[in-house]
Formats: sequence, C-alpha cells, structure tokens
Amino acid sequence: MLSLDGSCKFQPLARTTLKSDGTIAEDQSNSPAGGTMPIPSNWHLNRLPNFDGRVKFPREFSLGRTLASTQRAFLVFDGVDYFAEVTLNESPVGKHEGHFQAFEFDVTPLLKAGKNSLSVTVDAPLEEPGTVWPDHKRMIKGLFSHCDCKPGSAHLKQGDRTLSENTYPVKVVE
Repeated sequence: MLSLDGSCKFQPLARTTLKSDGTIAEDQSNSPAGGTMPIPSNWHLNRLPNFDGRVKFPREFSLGRTLASTQRAFLVFDGVDYFAEVTLNESPVGKHEGHFQAFEFDVTPLLKAGKNSLSVTVDAPLEEPGTVWPDHKRMIKGLFSHCDCKPGSAHLKQGDRTLSENTYPVKVVE
C-alpha cells in the first residue's frame, strides 16, 4: 500500500452555490490564494476558512515498479465533501457525490511505474440560504441525516457553511 497522505498543493477555482433548481452558480472573482495543506484535513481549519466552492488538489507520486498482470490498484478515499472529480495521468478516473462515505476507483490501467500525476477537484458548494437551505437540503452533513446535530446547528441565514468538514485521504492499494 502506498499512502498519499501528507502535504498537498491546493488551488481554489471558484466560490460555488447550489441553487434551488439544482444548478451550481460560481464566482471566480476574489478567490483565496492557493498553497499547501495536510491531507487528510478540514480545509476550513487549514488555509480556507469559510470557503464554499471548488478546489483543485494536484499531486505527483512515484510507483517504484510496474504492476504484475495479476495485480490491481485502487485509489481509496475515506471521504470527500461533497463532489469529487478525479483524474490520473490526465485521464478521467471517476466522479463521486456524498459526505461521510468511503469510495474507490480502480486505476490499474492508468497507473504506471515511475511518476504519476493525480488531480482531485472537490466542490463543496454553499446551499443557497432561503431557497435550498434549510427546507430543501441536498447535502446532509450531520449524524443520522440531521445537520443540526453538529456544533453550530442549522443557521437559517448562513446555511451549513460553518459546519463543513473536508477530508481527502487518498491511498493507492496494490
């Protein structure tokens, strides 16, 4: 197993808001600067406080050998809040939607010996207060599907933005 936990670059791409019709509005102006943060982490505690939006996490890693024909490799995520889009070596791997859910992708055909480029783009949009939030929630982020179980409760004007948690552990498993 090769763990990809540790320091990772990040680049905010846009602030996003989930609208009542299911579309996601974005604003690319005035985005915070990129940098590095530990992975896994909660981005609100690590350089992106109160940021609701789309962030790209590019990462390079090396695999010391070619996989045997009988081996398979998986990218394993312990949880991403809320939308994730993954590419490996510039090829699409897959998408995921959810919170508090582990998921994985079989990357055997895309993984190569030597240098590999992984990119995970995460979108954690604000649910538009007053329309989506709180009565038409889509992104349930609390215990037993109750957002108000988390510290901070359900804020009618700000939505759940004070409650977002983001973890992005990624592992290559052989």
